[in-house]
Amino acid sequence: MAGIGFELRKVINKGGLGSFFQIAMSGAMIVAGPWILSIITIILIQTFLIQALDGKLELFMGVIIYCYAFSLFLFGGFHYLFTRRMSDLLYNKKEGQAFGYVLLLCIPVSLVSILLSLPSVLMLDLKIEHAALFKASTVLIFTIVNCMWIVMLFVSVLKWYMKILIVYASGLFSSLFFIYIASKHFGLAGALLGFGTGHLLIVILLIILCRAAWKPVKPEPPHDIKTSAGFHPLRNFIKYLLRHRYLFGAGLLYYWGIWIDKFIFWQSFGENLSETYIRLFSAYDIPVYLANLTMIPGLIFFVIFSETEFYTALKRFLFKLTGGRYSDILMAKRTLGRVTLTSIKEQSIMQGTITVIIIIMSENIIMQITLAAVFFHLLLLTLLNYLFYIEQYRHAFYCSAVFFCVNAITALITAASILSLSPGFSYMISAAAASGTAVFLLKRDISTLERHIFTKK
Repeated sequence: MAGIGFELRKVINKGGLGSFFQIAMSGAMIVAGPWILSIITIILIQTFLIQALDGKLELFMGVIIYCYAFSLFLFGGFHYLFTRRMSDLLYNKKEGQAFGYVLLLCIPVSLVSILLSLPSVLMLDLKIEHAALFKASTVLIFTIVNCMWIVMLFVSVLKWYMKILIVYASGLFSSLFFIYIASKHFGLAGALLGFGTGHLLIVILLIILCRAAWKPVKPEPPHDIKTSAGFHPLRNFIKYLLRHRYLFGAGLLYYWGIWIDKFIFWQSFGENLSETYIRLFSAYDIPVYLANLTMIPGLIFFVIFSETEFYTALKRFLFKLTGGRYSDILMAKRTLGRVTLTSIKEQSIMQGTITVIIIIMSENIIMQITLAAVFFHLLLLTLLNYLFYIEQYRHAFYCSAVFFCVNAITALITAASILSLSPGFSYMISAAAASGTAVFLLKRDISTLERHIFTKK
């Protein structure tokens, strides 16, 4: 993401309201495109197309929320492996191979998505018209969302922020149009199909953008897992997974940490939607999704400022490490440590100001706690990315494990009424604990970074 961050900084330097608008919109779509798209779509549906849902807005939202939740819960770890492989190829100027991986990976991801979602969808006992179409549309959305994450992780490399913004906007309005047309003939099932069709259009257009930049090339296995028998995708994937098992585990537990309290509260306090097994707990779900919107300015700040400054300082340190004097190496390392702390401090002040203002404006205690949780969540995400940059995957795994375990245990205590805790408290305390762990480990890792690099196997 540092590449797109540098490009967006160039736009900022131009000055003017138009440049600020481009940065705000483009940055938001790049860091959280599908998430924002879904939220805006649901809001617009509630405002203008509520009649298209046959009075079953909760079921419509429940399907979308479950598709996104289980998408990240099941595939989150693989996203981190994929990102690592893409970064290696892009560093070596093999953009065609990277694009080839994107297209190749979408095939098994689609097949696995269908196989995983189909049994659960078939179990839905729906008392609505066109139930079969509703179930097929649910499988379609789950499959497309999983492919969208892969394409989105790669498409930021293009640095065509305005074109990417146009693609997401086209998908948004197409979703609304398809929902309006399909719901006239197929009701709620048609609305769900229209939503999925809009997402499919986004994936197709993003792939077209990538194809306009690079011609896909047949991917080769990583140099350290080649076999004498040639390229065997499954065997090489397993070897790559084992080699980067801590990176995979960090991604998996990070997303589990995000969703585990929601799953627990859905089962403990939630209500069944339209007599299905889908459950939501609106008293907590709505504050969570609204509070998470406040993370977007912080994410944009991270991409444009925090990450680019850290990357620049790290690159300077690595350059000195290859042939500089020892005193220059130590100075570059101290600069890296100072830049790291400064970027974290500045980002935290900016995000903290937003959080405090909205907490003061809110009168809902769950919302207030969740806003504080989102503040620590963004801090954790920043620190994990810094650990990934210096390849401290084991320590990132420890931080994600703290996030998941503390959230799960505290949420279970809340659900069992062992302690009188408000929903959102487990999310807040787990993100804070994981962030504290990450700060300690990152500070120690930077102080011994040259030793880690020279002793790395």
